[in-house]
Amino acid sequence: MRKQARRDSALDWVRSVARVTVQSYARRYGVDRYTAYDWVWVGDQRMFVVGHTAGGVPFGCYEDELADLP
Repeated sequence: MRKQARRDSALDWVRSVARVTVQSYARRYGVDRYTAYDWVWVGDQRMFVVGHTAGGVPFGCYEDELADLP
């Protein structure tokens, strides 16, 4: 599956209120964890994940925030 098709599918997956983790994304789409870790969808925004809280919630920078950086 190509990247854009994978991302569209993942967006539908996230909207289904399923728990999406890096490991489950990698397994579902047949990509390595680095590729899966790169970006995740949070609602309708993409976020670059830099870490996870103790509860497993990802945190990082949203795509539009990165565009504002020098």
